[in-house]
Amino acid sequence: MRMVVRDAPAHTDFWGAALATSMFFAILHMILRQFPCLVFLGLALQLLYWHTGSLWTCVWVHMLNNLSSVLLLAVLKAAGIAL
Repeated sequence: MRMVVRDAPAHTDFWGAALATSMFFAILHMILRQFPCLVFLGLALQLLYWHTGSLWTCVWVHMLNNLSSVLLLAVLKAAGIAL
């Protein structure tokens, strides 16, 4: 997804492309209440890709983000805290 916009015509600036793909990333998750956080995560992943040039770095960060969410939910459930 990010590579498609990154390789867009030269008239597309970085921030416009980054914001567009980040919003698309958030929409694909289909959880409206998480939209602002997912846009921020999408922008952070886009900047990470821009700095490292590696899509795999972004994949690992995305995976670690998901893992931390799952672990946090498990800890809260074990503590008897419902969300």
